[in-house]
Amino acid sequence: MKAFIGWSSGRQQLGFHVPGHRKSNHFRHTFPDEWARIIDAENSQFHTKSGLFSFKKIHPLPKSALIDSGIFHWYMVSFVPANKLKAILPVKLDYVTLPLFTGLILFAGTLLLTIRIERSLQSRKNLEKLAAEIQAFYDHTPTLITICSPEGKYLMVNKATAEFFKMPKEKIIGKNLADLLPPELVKVFLKRIEKVTATNVPIMARDHIHINNHEQFFHSVLFPIRFENATPSMFGVSSIDITNQIRYQNVLKENEARFRSLFEGSPDAIFLADASNGIITGANEKASILTGFAKEKLIGNT
Repeated sequence: MKAFIGWSSGRQQLGFHVPGHRKSNHFRHTFPDEWARIIDAENSQFHTKSGLFSFKKIHPLPKSALIDSGIFHWYMVSFVPANKLKAILPVKLDYVTLPLFTGLILFAGTLLLTIRIERSLQSRKNLEKLAAEIQAFYDHTPTLITICSPEGKYLMVNKATAEFFKMPKEKIIGKNLADLLPPELVKVFLKRIEKVTATNVPIMARDHIHINNHEQFFHSVLFPIRFENATPSMFGVSSIDITNQIRYQNVLKENEARFRSLFEGSPDAIFLADASNGIITGANEKASILTGFAKEKLIGNT
């Protein structure tokens, strides 16, 4: 007995043998008359000079699908050639028994296939829901989050990343690091990917970027994404913009340097003291000359 699974969508009517090989065969070319009878019914069984045919139409998509599920369907067909049929069942009564037995097998196979399809659809819905929830989380964080391949191709980006590059997410995905980042930074990231691949340990670093006529600083973490114990197949990058923090630090350093210059260069003696107890916390060079004590000796006294 041979088994066929075929599908029909609009004008396309294909079919292939399940056992033996993966090569496609058109059922409608091999059995044109039988195919004409099959496509007009949901399920049936009939006997021709070629042999015994039993079939069932299968609808893999639920009625709730966004597309018209009615135009997509498969045909599960069992076929017993005429010569095999005669060799197995020489008595006429068996022509009644065999269809019942074959129909049972066909029904069981259809039921199992339908259950697997339904489970697969439900699993896909659950995965799609989880992916949507994760994407929503990514899109509502100010952190730049990307996932790239070992070669440096963008596989996923969040909203913050798209806004940084001033491009829609759909246009970024599929591009390489070299398409969007300065060459020197691309080399740095590719070296990090190589190191993480070898060590399987995340890397944290500060990145200084000149892009879109702006200078920006980021604290980045590059980490491996792998399945079980396999070599990392993807890499995640999480980058926090610390530009304002760096600018504030630089302004603070400049102000401290300016104050120190004025403090030490003043022609007058200057003492800094704690207002609560009068203990000297600082003194300039003129204060040291005025008192005759080194600045180190003055600090801590009243």
